[in-house]
Amino acid sequence: MAKYVLDTNVLIDALNLPAQLEALLGFLGWALPSTFLSAVVLHEIAAGASTPRQRALLDQQITGPFARRGRVFAPSSEAWHQAGHLIQQGHPVSTPGGLSDLLLAVSSREAGLTVITNDRDFRRLTRVVRGLAAVAPFPTQSSGRSNREE
Repeated sequence: MAKYVLDTNVLIDALNLPAQLEALLGFLGWALPSTFLSAVVLHEIAAGASTPRQRALLDQQITGPFARRGRVFAPSSEAWHQAGHLIQQGHPVSTPGGLSDLLLAVSSREAGLTVITNDRDFRRLTRVVRGLAAVAPFPTQSSGRSNREE
């Protein structure tokens, strides 16, 4: 069975768009046992939560459940090293978000996780980070794949 990690944009879309929340919940209805959360994504969503209500919702509905189940992972020292090597080789990282994407890509590949994202930059990252799998939301239970792959 495939294992997945959610990108920040998927979670933000689910918090802001009812149809995306429904799609995320439908996906998690069958894939939750094989879905993980990256510490990189935790950092991004914690930094972006601007109200006490948003922070509480994230803690109760997203970060807390993944943490309690032991399904939060952080980039290893090797992933940081690989990201630095890719930057040195000319992979452009001009924003903090770009570095986060690169770390998410490298650490997800290292952990054998498929990134679920709406971020088209992952199309480029799949060419830069060998072995990285990224799909646009959301894979179906029968196929384990999305209708459109990035």
